[in-house]
Amino acid sequence: MSTLVAEKKFRTDLFFRVSTIPLVIPALRDRAGDIPLIAEWFLERLRNDLNRRRLEFGTDAIAALQGYSWPETSVSCAMSWSVPRCSQKTV
Repeated sequence: MSTLVAEKKFRTDLFFRVSTIPLVIPALRDRAGDIPLIAEWFLERLRNDLNRRRLEFGTDAIAALQGYSWPETSVSCAMSWSVPRCSQKTV
């Protein structure tokens, strides 16, 4: 971010406000234990959007999600693509 401030692409005053409390969040690929919780949150959201209350994850799906080396924001994309295409009640 300091590079963006130097290039005048990010406001200096805002940089100093947000940098007072450093927040370091490891990449999702380094937090495989968080994946079931995050995936369940997305699934609940999609259940409501698609009106498919009985949809749930199978153990194979969770294992596959945990075994994947996730790029930063692709969990929501994967869920948004796969859940509507699921014809059964288990993803």
